[in-house]
Amino acid sequence: MKILQLISFALLANGAVTVSFESQKSLEDDSSLTTSLISLHKSLVEYPSISGSEGVLPFWPYERRKDEIWGRGTVDAKGSVASQIIAVQSLLESSEIGGDVALLFVVGEEKGGEGVREANNIVLSWESVIFGEPTELKLASVHKGGMGFNISAKEKAGHSGYPELRTNANTMLIKALSGLDSIELPWSDRYGNTSLNIGRMEAGVATNVIAEYAYATVLIGIAGGDPQTIQELVEKAIHDVSPDVQLNFTSGRRPVPIDHDIDGFETIVVNYGIDIPSLKGARKRYLYGLGSILVAHSDREHLTVSDLVTAVDGYKVLVTAMLKWNILYIKQDVITYRIPK
Repeated sequence: MKILQLISFALLANGAVTVSFESQKSLEDDSSLTTSLISLHKSLVEYPSISGSEGVLPFWPYERRKDEIWGRGTVDAKGSVASQIIAVQSLLESSEIGGDVALLFVVGEEKGGEGVREANNIVLSWESVIFGEPTELKLASVHKGGMGFNISAKEKAGHSGYPELRTNANTMLIKALSGLDSIELPWSDRYGNTSLNIGRMEAGVATNVIAEYAYATVLIGIAGGDPQTIQELVEKAIHDVSPDVQLNFTSGRRPVPIDHDIDGFETIVVNYGIDIPSLKGARKRYLYGLGSILVAHSDREHLTVSDLVTAVDGYKVLVTAMLKWNILYIKQDVITYRIPK
């Protein structure tokens, strides 16, 4: 089992690190497909370069350091991909499952969840789903809600030697972002503090040009209150200090409760959000995986072989428990395929 796990994980770690939405192939309408599914994501966060080109993806190579496996995407979320595959293989080999379980790997979880939305077009009814994300081998009981927004400042360019003749878009943006510090965001005893992250800024063209355009993206992780109230707080705080910037909000959602009623697991509240609400039709939803989210998206990303082994056992427990109810669907982002009967 351990050897099979490591082979599977090594192949995944050295393979493609991200997949486009166009490459995702939907399952065909096939009556032999089961109502049980395991799912994950293989898509990764893409970083723009400092020069402004899109889609530059930093690659931190796969590496074994004694009991640790390092590399881009090991935690988020190749470790869960590998352990899910090995768990299902093991259950098939032991005849504990037949054609009762399917695996769904979709793309785009890091950029709006377009892959799971496409999966909604599959003509099947899934009564339960296991989502794979780094949860430290615990069952997540809830993940934060979320809302994003963009700040745009637009003026007219000019020579930097005559700043009195123009308003600098950078100045407008800086004032707007400083206004966010004054907001008292809602919180809850159960889910903790609502968080705010200024993720990206883009502005100007040269040091001797008064900036014509400035732009920033912000993400709010909602732990308390409702999205509309938070949007109103943001709008007031920003427009009080920089009234001429434009704000564009995405639709927001409250914290998302997740099923965690399987015995033998600790539970955890996770401060990130995933595409659980985007998948239609599942009555039971579970979130489980290995590794710590605290090292994801960084050059410190790694997990342990022992956790990889434990995750296989964990997924097997979850699968067999839900199959007792004859309901299962396991989700992770990448491409789709099925386990034949």
